[in-house]
Amino acid sequence: MKIQKDQEILWMLAFAYNIVSSRMPLEITDHIETAMTEAGIPSMYIEGEQRGTPGYSIPIKGKIYMFQTAQRSPSEAYLAKYYISPSHSDKSYAEFAIFWEVFRSYTGIITRECPGGTFVDIGLKVWVHGAADTVCAFKPEYLHGTTLADCNLKWSGMVFAFSSHIKEAFEEARERAEKGVLIHITSDDGH
Repeated sequence: MKIQKDQEILWMLAFAYNIVSSRMPLEITDHIETAMTEAGIPSMYIEGEQRGTPGYSIPIKGKIYMFQTAQRSPSEAYLAKYYISPSHSDKSYAEFAIFWEVFRSYTGIITRECPGGTFVDIGLKVWVHGAADTVCAFKPEYLHGTTLADCNLKWSGMVFAFSSHIKEAFEEARERAEKGVLIHITSDDGH
């Protein structure tokens, strides 16, 4: 059951990443692909799948749709619902991160002129007003955040990020594995 759930999430992320990538300028997608290759972090896979191979398949109503040459999702992706964040910056091994707002709806009466939940690049002084099916590439190391949202606003989306701390942890784990050092992680109860 867990493997099936993981597979469904990874199919969705891979499908979404390919849609998002097709909407971005080549300068951005080429840079991201180069950064991921240089980082050496594999794309997302589930247990038992062969790593390093492109493609994925999606079952819909009993039929399997194959995307044999399509890219898999980057190793870091977030699904977000009603995301609000004060201004901040993120250390990233890629120059860009990507967000895709897939859903936006108002329930009830909007109580403010601007419903909020809007992405803001502080340095550029640019607002990307949210709307369903909005895709945006941004530089995560630049100061950015969101505006406060009206309580009647509902939205969700996903982010493909390339955090430096994840790359550093992956490199450390790889170095330890090459030295034959086993890493054993215990649960909170010590087992």
